[in-house]
Amino acid sequence: MSSPQMVSKSSTAADIETWSSFYVLPLFAAAFYCIMFYVFC
Repeated sequence: MSSPQMVSKSSTAADIETWSSFYVLPLFAAAFYCIMFYVFC
């Protein structure tokens, strides 16, 4: 807690990683769902 700047930087980096992971996973799921729907129909 003595260096809030470092904590903020680390938190931002973790936030970016989490956001990218949360953005890529649903994208893949949506693409897979679309393909399955296209194949079934």
